[in-house]
Amino acid sequence: MKIYELNNDINKFKWFGRIHSNDTKYDYEFDILFEMRGQSIIKNWKPIEINAIVESKEDALLLIGDYPKFDEPLISEDALDILLPFMKKYIELLDIKILGEKLKCNYYLLNVLNILDCLDLNKSMIRIHI
Repeated sequence: MKIYELNNDINKFKWFGRIHSNDTKYDYEFDILFEMRGQSIIKNWKPIEINAIVESKEDALLLIGDYPKFDEPLISEDALDILLPFMKKYIELLDIKILGEKLKCNYYLLNVLNILDCLDLNKSMIRIHI
């Protein structure tokens, strides 16, 4: 069995966060993102707004990668052109709005619908990368 893992490189590419606000919209977004645990949420989905995390001048100059760092899997349309044939039965694509950036293509949140509890903790050597 082959297992693939998508990784983000926050040293070479921009990373993103949700726009914090004092209204209930932010709470709604937190709640709905929390539901992305193998369940379809597309019927109630309203695109959320995100923006780049810029902490320095260097951060502002970084490019937006095909798999930017975000709370949930975020992927470019360019990457989807390659990966979708392998995963279309197992995901939902959720529209998002990236604010303040010139985009070369659209970006989507991946809601993974096929989550398997297949790790045997007793027979596994686990390394956690932080």
